Amino acid sequence: MRNHRCWALGYVLLALFILGAWAAGATDAQSQWTTGGITKSGSPAPKELKGRITRDVYTPRDKSFRVALPHPKDSYEFSYTRIVEGVTEREGVMTTYVTFGPAAFDRCVYHAVAIIPTGEKAQPQSMLLDERAVSQFEGMTGFLQKEHGVAYRQILKKSLTVNGREAVYAVYEREPWEGGTIELQPNVQVLVEGPPPHVALCLIDFGNGRFAYLIGEHQDDLAGMEQGVDLTKGQWPRFDSLIQSIELAP
Repeated sequence: MRNHRCWALGYVLLALFILGAWAAGATDAQSQWTTGGITKSGSPAPKELKGRITRDVYTPRDKSFRVALPHPKDSYEFSYTRIVEGVTEREGVMTTYVTFGPAAFDRCVYHAVAIIPTGEKAQPQSMLLDERAVSQFEGMTGFLQKEHGVAYRQILKKSLTVNGREAVYAVYEREPWEGGTIELQPNVQVLVEGPPPHVALCLIDFGNGRFAYLIGEHQDDLAGMEQGVDLTKGQWPRFDSLIQSIELAP
């Protein structure tokens, strides 16, 4: 019997959660673009980015941040990478984000988000970084539980310094999920992948109410055979490189 994999569009849902998590009220402006991925014939889909890539570093159209690519631009993995770009402004807070993945063999999904106050409507930042991080992390895992009916538990949380800036890092593990299949036609089934087994999150404080928020959806054995991964110890080289590389505009 033939089997085909059907990958959930969870990265779009997570991006939408991020947009709503930082500010309440009506949206002043919001845009989202999706490009790349794989065509129905199995070949790489063309990419038409709003931002730009220079020396394997992505910069969005508004130039609010810079972050390294999970895979080099000229690699086979990147040729199949799906990319979602977006920006929204709510209550004086500009949120710009990019999502990379899934790729060819690396089925993990990587999100990089910049949260920047833009005007008088921006609220003063009264929460401590750890409190803000806990609120964001629990909101994210609660969102996943609501969407997929599966709970996550925190297996790691630590404070760290990223290029001289305070940050909070956490890893959540999904409870057992059996998945399922859908019968498309006789002898052809689609394996439905569930929510990511592990989610790593990092919130970095750039000061003056500016934050970088990175999220990694780890697919465990479907991670492109990446070496050196031990999420129980907070070790995920590919995701860690994004954390170390992200910079917000002055």
